[in-house]
Amino acid sequence: CLTKAGGILTLHNYCGKALANLEPAIKAEFAAEAQRILLIQDKLKLIRLLKINNALLEILLPVARAERNTKTLAAELSYGDLISQTRELLIDPGAAWVLYKLDGGIEHLLLDEVQDTAPRQWEIANAIAAEFFAGEGAKAAPRSIFAVGDPKQSIFSFQGADLKSFDLYKGKFKASAAGAGRSWLDGALSVSFRSTEPVLKLTDAVFAEGATRNGVIAPGEVLQHGVSRVGQAGAATLWPLTEAAEAEEIPDWDVSENYQSADSSIAILACKLGDYIEQRLTRMLPAKNRLARPGDFLILVRSRGAIVGAVTSELKARGIDVAGLDRMVLPEQPAVSDMLALCDALLLPEDDLAFAQFLVSPLGGLSDESLMELAMNRPGSLVGALYARADERAEWQAPKAFYEALRARADFDTPFVLLADALGVLGGRARLLSRFGPEAAEPLDELLAEALQFSVAEPGSLQAFVQRLRLSGQAIKRESEAGGDEVRIMTVHGAKGLQAPIVILPDTVSLPQEETGLLWMDAEGVKLPLFCPRKELRPNILATAQAAQRDAQIEEYNRLLYVALTRAEDEILICGAGRKTIPGNCWYEAVKAGFARLPARQAEDGAQVYDCPQEAPPDGASEARVKPVVSLPPWAGAAPDWRATPPPKEQAVPERIVPSRIVEETSRAALAISPLAGPQTPAAKRIAAMARGTAVHALLQHLSGLPESARENAALAYLKAQPALAPEAQEICASVLKILHDPALEALFGPGSSAEVPLAGVVAGREVGGAADRVFIGAEEIIVADYKTDRNPPLSPAGIPEKYAVQLAAYRAVLRQIHPGRPVRCVLVWTARAEAMAVPDAMLDKAALA
Repeated sequence: CLTKAGGILTLHNYCGKALANLEPAIKAEFAAEAQRILLIQDKLKLIRLLKINNALLEILLPVARAERNTKTLAAELSYGDLISQTRELLIDPGAAWVLYKLDGGIEHLLLDEVQDTAPRQWEIANAIAAEFFAGEGAKAAPRSIFAVGDPKQSIFSFQGADLKSFDLYKGKFKASAAGAGRSWLDGALSVSFRSTEPVLKLTDAVFAEGATRNGVIAPGEVLQHGVSRVGQAGAATLWPLTEAAEAEEIPDWDVSENYQSADSSIAILACKLGDYIEQRLTRMLPAKNRLARPGDFLILVRSRGAIVGAVTSELKARGIDVAGLDRMVLPEQPAVSDMLALCDALLLPEDDLAFAQFLVSPLGGLSDESLMELAMNRPGSLVGALYARADERAEWQAPKAFYEALRARADFDTPFVLLADALGVLGGRARLLSRFGPEAAEPLDELLAEALQFSVAEPGSLQAFVQRLRLSGQAIKRESEAGGDEVRIMTVHGAKGLQAPIVILPDTVSLPQEETGLLWMDAEGVKLPLFCPRKELRPNILATAQAAQRDAQIEEYNRLLYVALTRAEDEILICGAGRKTIPGNCWYEAVKAGFARLPARQAEDGAQVYDCPQEAPPDGASEARVKPVVSLPPWAGAAPDWRATPPPKEQAVPERIVPSRIVEETSRAALAISPLAGPQTPAAKRIAAMARGTAVHALLQHLSGLPESARENAALAYLKAQPALAPEAQEICASVLKILHDPALEALFGPGSSAEVPLAGVVAGREVGGAADRVFIGAEEIIVADYKTDRNPPLSPAGIPEKYAVQLAAYRAVLRQIHPGRPVRCVLVWTARAEAMAVPDAMLDKAALA
């Protein structure tokens, strides 16, 4: 009844002449039996599929519960959790007071990009806006909804976007407004302010007919963009598909002297794009009235495939600035992959594959030939061969030293410290950048950042870090608008909302991969996932759902083409890498059909071109708006070797000294009491002498600011207020006034002088810092005085202690640097006798040499 493929067997000439009359009835019986068998088989498939999904749920539900419990303990919510809990809060009848509170404070609801709004998000918006047009809410101050969205640009189904919800809630809002007697406006913006006429005409032509319209234009509607930039030069170009170059056939029994190579279609297309961009940079952008720049180019791909790396390498080889892909998976970057191979070799030296990858990476620096010399016919492991034979060649010694420096610390240092040293002091960063270029700096920095974060939060296990990084698939996302004047390469999804003067679409000959494992089926308004690992296990009901899901996938694929085409401001180039079979509904074929509907001309190279000249004044700026590109600092090194520039030799920091403690640093004997201080006195006398010195110091500092007639009374009042000094008040007061009235010191305590003056400078290679008790800076002379509390001061300058002379010599040197050419007179004030003593210059000169 059935064929091997599972179809109903066709019975042709099955019955002989004797049964010819019965043949229709027999065939009908066979067909009915075949249908019965197929139905049973379909039910068996369904039962088996249910068992598979039950088994899958037994595995996944504990994982889901563990994830939910972890988030609960950490008080964390994902973006999806926020949407779900907000929705439940707003639609729960028991929480109507929440809507009541919101209703009193919301007057306007603005919804942007509604074509990418998920059903749960629509439910939240509907709950908020429900009271706008109901009951007292509709009678109060007018409230409004403003929604912006273009169904043709709905491309985020993987985030839950659903165009069915778009139409459903648009109708709901419209009906609510009409029921409340409010006006409703379905606005349509058909005029494009971004693109030139050729770009818009091509877009209209692509979606004018055929299957490409599915999911983009409703049946019976016509897509027709209005042109705002009338008279601005533009162009739409379609290149022929690039074919692969086959290798030359080698004659039989002939040994080729050179390797036979064949360039793939992707490599040839990348080379053509490099030529195109290089030549286009030398020509004007008429609509901008300036030369094209790298930042004017935006290369859009449907997926991050081989074409991205090929184009990036080609542009870099030509010296054209390129930003690379907008998103990159960290473990997949070549520089990071080499670092992870190093980590594998450190964790398990016996892993010959990982160790070999380390050796031929820029970190090891060996060529393939050198590795083969080391690895072939070795008796044991590769690391053992390197250690045993490293002295035979200088090129083997470097990786041995590099590896050995890290291996001894792999079990003790954190991953961050280990990787930082490998990239820093051991020169790994310079080697990687010299091989991969400056674009490797960003993933290496991200690797260090991940290692630092791991080392802070987790035990410092290198193996755990490597495992987590590989399993997480950590990705880096570039901010597309934050780059400089560089060619940008990104997916169409990432380019949503962006634009560029020149857009290139090179990834146009493939369809999205069909999702066959996990299918989402509608069950009474709920999406249920069903896992079907193989096609032969798929029942009919699932095949129908699979076909519907594939149709929706192709419709979004068509909308993605619409978004890609409308990113171009002035020019768009569509091309592709040829392959054995080209799907009839791929982007390239759709654009090719669109060009057939335009009055395009054919260029000499076979390209189809639809363009228009510049007829209006340029609408762009006369100069390119170039964003600054932050280059690496000089110390980070530069191409080709990327060796870090050593910092300038640091100047020796002068040794800091305090003049009052200079002698303490040079002689411990100077710490003893001055030999002129006389014999030791009892403690009471020592305290009294210190109090006397403090009082004299204070009087000299403050009395100079008072009128002469008030000085004596103020001094006596101050001294008599201290019981220990009251008996000597008259004597101390007279001594202090004698100093203040000394004609030789009149300027020191007169107008323009200062007390407690800080002085700092460098004298004889030593940093001097201190505070002089009194300083007068005059036009003809500078006077500096220091107060000393010695109990038995010398009677003549010859007895001045050396440390005091050195201190004043330091002050004098600093003042001479500040005021060159002015004489500096130094004075010591002995507070015990309230007597001023000039210090001879000869003594200061001798002290300065000390």
